[in-house]
Amino acid sequence: MCCLCHSCLHGDPNGRGLHRALLEVITAGMVSTRAQAGQFTQYSLLAVQRPASELDELITKALDYLSAKQFISRDPTGQIVKSTKLGKVELICQTVFNSSVAFITRRFHV
Repeated sequence: MCCLCHSCLHGDPNGRGLHRALLEVITAGMVSTRAQAGQFTQYSLLAVQRPASELDELITKALDYLSAKQFISRDPTGQIVKSTKLGKVELICQTVFNSSVAFITRRFHV
């Protein structure tokens, strides 16, 4: 079966789309537990395109990545998550960079 539409949450081999999306919702305070991260992704195209077990593994890998980079911190059980100052700065830098590239592209027709 060919799919005409692909989820940007799993758009590259490293799953950076999911990393970014989870960092955004954690920083915004919308997600603070592993279970909530799972619920958040259930409403995505990725959840339709991937089996539940694979989606669960992708979420775990993304949270592990964010934790290893110190963008989020977790309690000793690994369940409660919150954004660190570094995570907030990373998100702001990504947003500013993406906005700048979009502006330059539009302005100079690159």
